[in-house]
Amino acid sequence: MKNKTITWIFIFITIVIIILIFTLKNGDTDEQTAKCIGEKSIVYIKTGCSACKYQKELFGSSYIYLNSINCAITPKKCFDIIGTPTWIINGKQYRGVQKIEKLKELTGC
Repeated sequence: MKNKTITWIFIFITIVIIILIFTLKNGDTDEQTAKCIGEKSIVYIKTGCSACKYQKELFGSSYIYLNSINCAITPKKCFDIIGTPTWIINGKQYRGVQKIEKLKELTGC
């Protein structure tokens, strides 16, 4: 009886972990949140930047709603950007990948 209980607990925990990994890996931010963040910020990215790619993956298909500037395509707009990704929110720079929850907090979304 004790072994069956332990087995079921193990199976349950494994399923929960798999669901969490799938959810976090495919982080598909809801459209409304992405639109709100996009309206209140600018994210500077650069083609070939692995951190930028990861930032994009956090938003999933909702990434299209962000206000982004690619510094490889329009370098003149990036004169004060040291590294990418860099977020500009309320006139302040936030360098590096930002979690969705942090961006929601910073933008009030």
